[in-house]
Amino acid sequence: MAESIDQMVRRAPNRTEEELVTFKRRQRERKTQLQREARQRARASSSQSATGAADRKPSDTQEAASASCPSQQPARHSGSSRLSQQYPHAHSTSETITYSSLEQSYPAFVQPEKYHLARSHDRGNMASDPANQQAAEHDPFADPAERRVFHAALDSFRQYRRAAHYNIVYLRRQSFYSLPSAHMDLLSQPPFSLPSVFDQVDDAIDANADLAEAIFDIALPSFGFASNDESWKGKATPSDIDKARSTLRQFYRDWSIEGLPERHACYSPILAALESYVSSQSPAAGRHSTRVLVPGAGLGRLVFEVCRAGFTVEGNEISYHQLFASNYILNCTEAAGQHKIYPWALNFSNHLKRSAQLQSVAVPDVHPGLELEKAMHEAQSEVQYSERMSMTAGDFCEIYRRDGYKDCFNAVVTCFFIDTAPNVLTYIETIKHCLQQGGIWINLGPLLWHFESAPTPAEKNRERGEQQKDLNSGIDDPGSFELSNDEVLALLQCSGFQICEQKEIPAGATGYIQDPQSMLQNVYRPSFWVARKR
Repeated sequence: MAESIDQMVRRAPNRTEEELVTFKRRQRERKTQLQREARQRARASSSQSATGAADRKPSDTQEAASASCPSQQPARHSGSSRLSQQYPHAHSTSETITYSSLEQSYPAFVQPEKYHLARSHDRGNMASDPANQQAAEHDPFADPAERRVFHAALDSFRQYRRAAHYNIVYLRRQSFYSLPSAHMDLLSQPPFSLPSVFDQVDDAIDANADLAEAIFDIALPSFGFASNDESWKGKATPSDIDKARSTLRQFYRDWSIEGLPERHACYSPILAALESYVSSQSPAAGRHSTRVLVPGAGLGRLVFEVCRAGFTVEGNEISYHQLFASNYILNCTEAAGQHKIYPWALNFSNHLKRSAQLQSVAVPDVHPGLELEKAMHEAQSEVQYSERMSMTAGDFCEIYRRDGYKDCFNAVVTCFFIDTAPNVLTYIETIKHCLQQGGIWINLGPLLWHFESAPTPAEKNRERGEQQKDLNSGIDDPGSFELSNDEVLALLQCSGFQICEQKEIPAGATGYIQDPQSMLQNVYRPSFWVARKR
């Protein structure tokens, strides 16, 4: 019988990494290969069944929506055709939902179209070359920096398995087998059994990695790249892999039964406000005429819930990690509970019991397509949900402050979003621009200003070892500031909004991807308000 990896380490603690992980790796490689081949066969079958779907004539509702807002128009640029392929719903109905890309509309059952370059402070000043900007208007990936960001996000999901096994388990095994022999022997026995715990965490990593690789496998063809394209290899940084890890954990909040308390605390007040302020006069079957924008859409659950309530909804997201994940869960789900993930397995601190660390959750908790179809029939709506749900990818302000989006939406809903702005006035101005007169802005979230600790331009130069030759360096940067909640409300009123409702959610109301069994509880007391554009 082949010896276990723990026996190998104890027998020869100075073995190389490759020798130490060979046993586990060989067990995993065959399983992973079989799973990947099964997914590829399923996608090939799906693609054949969808032949001709792209030629389907749009309905009158689609044509009317296309005429009203640019996000619903077909791509006009020759380079965008590779980003406009449609994908069938996983449950094999004839409908598709469209994701547009950084400038237009993915269906939340996705159809990438033309990409718009993201913010320079997020993407490393990618748009500094005018030639790159012009090329990107036709093909977003013509810009090397944009392509590099895409490849890094893609590669991070592919590297998740190897990086997690090494950083989370292998290094701990090394530390464990460096203990004094008496300590090591004690901790190897029940009730501790740390070598067995390491094996269980390895298995949990494999389960998480199965989802990560499923996201990876669908991302290339979804964004118009050949499945044998390997230009993404080796592009992910440790920061990119951390984002992939965080994205997988976010499935707990947005797409598991166990995450329902977090969703209920945040999404229920928003949906209730939509009912109260936007649709109280309209029957459920007629809500499709109400257009709702959801900036910072993340994994798409709030977009999904707004669509399920009968509204026409457009999400927006800038993160490729989030876009890849929402694309997969909304477009490629085969069944509720399709994946089992372990959201807390990679963290060894603040667990009351080992079983809490190794808790698994099934995702998604519902089949998105089937749930939307059910809601459509219950509302007796003649408008297909695929015509009411889309997502744009890119910088919120750059996209929605354009003339084509002026007075485009009846409502904007933001959840844990406005504190991502370095300058919240730009968000306020953009939302005012794209809201119709009398339109409603519903917001819920804390004010954990993301740029509060960001280095100044001078500090960035010092970090890079550069001299500050120009005292005016950074004068063109957007700048940043932080406001209190009452100051945000005052700023809204100064900017042409009337506060209709304002309250604070009770203390300890919600966490954000928070393990409810953890000994450390980070909870928010978010602000909730509704404002009307005057």
